[in-house]
This record gives sequence, structure tokens and C-alpha cells, in this order.
Amino acid sequence: MSQGLSASSRSMMNCQSGITTRIFTDFTPTNVGRRFYNCSKPNVDDPLHLRVANFIHDLKKENDNLHSEKKALETRMVILKSICHMILKKIVNR
Repeated sequence: MSQGLSASSRSMMNCQSGITTRIFTDFTPTNVGRRFYNCSKPNVDDPLHLRVANFIHDLKKENDNLHSEKKALETRMVILKSICHMILKKIVNR
């Protein structure tokens, strides 16, 4: 599966050929939120309004940034806890 696509095993349907296939959701900037399935006779939903597609794309970018920030803060907390532990050790050993 390429980057920008999402699929769920719960999102299944029968294609026009009667074959069970997964429904995918595209998260690339030009097709954000567009749902489609892969079949010999492909079918896609109507495209989202450009404003909605841009909004979803911006939300995804913000979510990615928040995850990165969370990871950085967690790393910082580990460092700060380590420093506190070292200071307390020095105080106790006086």
C-alpha cells in the first residue's frame, strides 16, 4: 500500500465483478478523504469539495505535528526525570 492510503479490513464491499474487496481512503493532498476500491472495474466516490479536502489535509498535518511534539516532550521528560534522580542522589549522599 502506498503512502497516503488507508485501508481497514472492516471496510469491505463487493465490486462490480462480485469480488469482495477493501475500501481505501486516500490522504494525499489532492485526494484527501476520497474513498475507492481496487477492482478490475474500479469505482470512486464523487470528489470532495476543494475546501473540505484542504481542511482534512491540514488536520492530518496538524495531527502529525502534534505526534512529533508529543514524542519530543516524552523524551524531554525522561531527561528531566534522570536529572532529578541524580540531584536527589547527591542530596541524600551529603
